Amino acid sequence: MIKQRMTICGLTILLLISIANAQEIQRVYFIELDYNLGNLNLLNVKVVPGYPSVSTINDFMPYSVELTNLNEEVIYKGYFDIPVEIDAVPPLPGEEPAGDLILEKVQFPILIPYSGEGQKIKIYKESNLILTIDVSMYSLQEMSREVEKPFNFLMPLLIVLLILVVIIIASPFRKKNRS
Repeated sequence: MIKQRMTICGLTILLLISIANAQEIQRVYFIELDYNLGNLNLLNVKVVPGYPSVSTINDFMPYSVELTNLNEEVIYKGYFDIPVEIDAVPPLPGEEPAGDLILEKVQFPILIPYSGEGQKIKIYKESNLILTIDVSMYSLQEMSREVEKPFNFLMPLLIVLLILVVIIIASPFRKKNRS
């Protein structure tokens, strides 16, 4: 009975350790942009845990983003559109439909996959380069400060479960020693 408990506990611990190690959240460049009457400006860029927000398929999107390395080779290419159009509220019965609202100014983020080789992010409108962002400070060769890391919530859970397993395994021995 004790050998079965120990085997089950051991397998559970191995499973939890492998799950905790597999839970790696992808890092992305979080690029905050400002759109103002047709002009696109950079507000901020940082590396954070997350997932890309731009499409890798060009469905007639007017903007594209490229991540290039030191040799100007494209590491990643994605497509996006600026969220300037707000759909109109459906009209009530008997009312005329209102047109969509078009914003002249909007701030929005785009997220693209992080690469340790990344040097520049280039944003194009159609085929014209409109913005270049230097991200070389985030490259593995140049990184001098720590990038935000996600909190791995599975490790504290693993420690608590390990303590519970030890208590469960030790409880039959205590009962034998008392009798």
